[in-house]
Amino acid sequence: MMQSRRWTSATLALLIAGAAALAQTQEPSTPSTSSYRIAGTIVDAISGAPLGKTRVLLAPTEDRTRIRTFITAPDGKFVFEDLSPAKYSLMAERHGFPTQIFDMHENYGTAIVAGEGQDTEHLAFRLKPAASIEGRVLDNFGEPMRKACIRSFYSGTVGGAQSIVPLRPLETDDQGMYQLQNLPAGKYFVPVSAKPWFAEPASSDSSTDSSAQRSVLDVAYPFTFFPGVTDWHAATAISLKFGQRATANFTMQILPAIHVRISTGDRGSATTKLFVHPFDVGEIELGTEQIQSQTAGEGRQQWVEIAGIPPGHYLLQMSFPSGRAIRSEVNWSGDASLSIAQFPDATMEALISGEILFDGKANAPTKPDLVLQNRNSRAIYHTGIAADGTVKGLSVPPGAYEVHVANAADFFVWGISADGALVSGTLLDIKHPGRIRLSVVATRSLGTIKGFATKNGTAAPGCMVVLVPRNLNNRALYRRDQSDSDGSFFLRSVLPGDYVVFAINDWDVEWSKPENTKTYLTDGTIVHVVGNDVQSIEVKVQ
Repeated sequence: MMQSRRWTSATLALLIAGAAALAQTQEPSTPSTSSYRIAGTIVDAISGAPLGKTRVLLAPTEDRTRIRTFITAPDGKFVFEDLSPAKYSLMAERHGFPTQIFDMHENYGTAIVAGEGQDTEHLAFRLKPAASIEGRVLDNFGEPMRKACIRSFYSGTVGGAQSIVPLRPLETDDQGMYQLQNLPAGKYFVPVSAKPWFAEPASSDSSTDSSAQRSVLDVAYPFTFFPGVTDWHAATAISLKFGQRATANFTMQILPAIHVRISTGDRGSATTKLFVHPFDVGEIELGTEQIQSQTAGEGRQQWVEIAGIPPGHYLLQMSFPSGRAIRSEVNWSGDASLSIAQFPDATMEALISGEILFDGKANAPTKPDLVLQNRNSRAIYHTGIAADGTVKGLSVPPGAYEVHVANAADFFVWGISADGALVSGTLLDIKHPGRIRLSVVATRSLGTIKGFATKNGTAAPGCMVVLVPRNLNNRALYRRDQSDSDGSFFLRSVLPGDYVVFAINDWDVEWSKPENTKTYLTDGTIVHVVGNDVQSIEVKVQ
């Protein structure tokens, strides 16, 4: 198994499957004086035509710095000679074809094993051409919009589950043009946000006064989705095949801006944020220049002023000095003067504190983080772990969270307990707001599984190999790899316990969902993992 970081699908899997993928490594090779060859042909995965002028890269998986390159002739053929027996990363890139690993699936690929009895001289490297989405953004006068923010969301199987994943945003150029490049095949939603350059929000004194004369320049553009709708439920997905180019143009429609004043009473000043969160993933924060905190009146009454935004559906978040916070879905169609007391159904956040023990000790590795990932939305919340292993002040809304440690020198969460929330394995289920005391045990006493995937008694390269725990709901313990050219795979950083390992050829299956995983358990290989131990197994491809 090997991975690439330049292909867009690798970016998509970062918050969903990155932890499990990065846990994999390669088994060291045995030194030898024998020499071998890795050779084959680079072809267009769509047309099958050979690809000349392709840069092919080869490096031992145990030392990626020892890179050898080869530029193909018009016949697409490549060859690397005088190779020691080892596993090698084979990659290729060409204009219009992003860097790809051999037999790439998501951010996994098949390593080529050079050695006795291995046929490594007749490889067919099917290079997939990049897809793209391009277009132009015009304002309400039909003029090009400079620096409009283009966002995109990929919809497909990521990390074993159907997901909608936000990609990195970009801005339009001086002509209002944009291009989303190097996209893998799949479905994409494209929204755009922008601010009228001529907009002049009303002053705070007149913003919610219906008798005040409102400036004709007090306007805003709504968050707009292709093909020109403002409700993400009505957005149309753009379906792309490899090598396909699609066009998505926008003309922004101007609306009168709305202004909302929220009195916070005697709760004190509030740190206020306003988000849009299309597809229930990825909260996109509105600019801070549109939110102002004001203090006035007897008793130093406090309020929050939100100005210059278009009507729409938002997520309102307010945090108070007392440590309390609210998160509320709001649907504002016009100006309003509200009180914090009008949000009885607002979701109060849970405040998490506690301690993390690293192999039974409170002393933490250098600057580790406690990470909670929402099991449904995949939203991530994190905070630093102090040198004495304590954490405090992490606010999250109620929900089910997978608990991880990051930047923690190969430590993995072994178990958790909590006061104020439910626990199942390493899953923290927060039912209600309030204070939660969390205890986490992290360990480096991990097991390793190596083996071979076979089908009808022969090696099965390019298969997805999945390890699942006895408790299928504990997704933090899942591991995955792709079998190499000799059928070998390598799973490491496995917490001690009982597991099943299975291998399949269907890379589109939602393997991380227990209802789907159950299908493969009967014919899988049972393994008991012990800390600091390496086990060898054989897995038959189903």
